[in-house]
Amino acid sequence: MDLTFLNDQGFEFDHFTIVKDAGGAQDVNVCINEPITLFPSWPAGAPVIWQPGGQIAPSYTISALSNATISNFDAENCISDTFNLMVLQNDTCGFLGFEEMDPIAFQLSANYTEGMITLVQNGDTYFEEFDLYDLEGKRVLEFTVHSRNHKEFLKKPINGLFLLKPKEINYTFKLYCHE
Repeated sequence: MDLTFLNDQGFEFDHFTIVKDAGGAQDVNVCINEPITLFPSWPAGAPVIWQPGGQIAPSYTISALSNATISNFDAENCISDTFNLMVLQNDTCGFLGFEEMDPIAFQLSANYTEGMITLVQNGDTYFEEFDLYDLEGKRVLEFTVHSRNHKEFLKKPINGLFLLKPKEINYTFKLYCHE
């Protein structure tokens, strides 16, 4: 809302704008490394300064790899927002499982016995780095293979259904682990 004050001769002697529901803090859930664009809570007719970095822009785009706090304020430092970015560590983003591939398509076989994951890669495609996730999307193991027939010994036995993901692609393979 704009307010203008006039003197007794009808000339403007003061003018200001009231912005309703501006400023404050909000938690924003984001998927890891997916871009999100933030906007100020007020009409951005004037410059908006974003921190960290001091960028002056009407919006701010970030691809978060971990939880972060982004803030902004107007040029007069009267209004500010705080965005608490919470990077999801589970399968809410569809990162795991939704693009499950048949290991046969890559000529990859994986099995688990007695605290050891055995990977065999026979096809043209060869993956060097793998992550192992539980069904909540938590990474439980990260490892590198050095041959087409690799044995990865675990520090402790695991039980249940896990998702094996080559780092080079956005596909997962089911791995049943039972002691």
